Amino acid sequence: MFFFYFNNDDDSGNQEIISQISNSRIDKEIKFKIIHVIDNKRASFLFDALGYMQMNYPGVVEFYYPSTSLNISSSDKKYRSSIMPVEFITAPIIPIVIDEKSKGQLSLCLLTNDVISDESLKLLIDCAREISQDLTRNIILIFPRYNILNHKEMIERAKLSLLIDENQLNIEVKSFNASYSG
Repeated sequence: MFFFYFNNDDDSGNQEIISQISNSRIDKEIKFKIIHVIDNKRASFLFDALGYMQMNYPGVVEFYYPSTSLNISSSDKKYRSSIMPVEFITAPIIPIVIDEKSKGQLSLCLLTNDVISDESLKLLIDCAREISQDLTRNIILIFPRYNILNHKEMIERAKLSLLIDENQLNIEVKSFNASYSG
């Protein structure tokens, strides 16, 4: 079941309703497996982040479907496609593969709407290590706001705390918001 909540209010406090409805009770008579809630904040993230990918990596972007216990591996299973799974609409992280065949380079990109912080960096790097499964050593983390001058030391601290060998994992951080490009 999908629930869309859009409004025309410019007040940033009225763009997000998920925290306001998170403790709501739903009538037990309604049958559903999962509810996806998309508000202005989430819709803006999807539009801005996926638009950024389309503009900066035209024709070389595919959604990545990491192996999980929910999608048992088979020999003919596809791990990436241009079709975004419905679960990604509300996922906190959207994994994307950038396959630049002309450069012979494959990168795993993780899009998030989280604020960049020591904790969010460590979590994304750990997530990238987990789901890349030897896919590539090139990791791109894309936040809504990233500024190299303000965040360079934070990124270096995260790499050090996770003992990342530069020869094993190449981490690049970017912003999907043009005014915060790094």
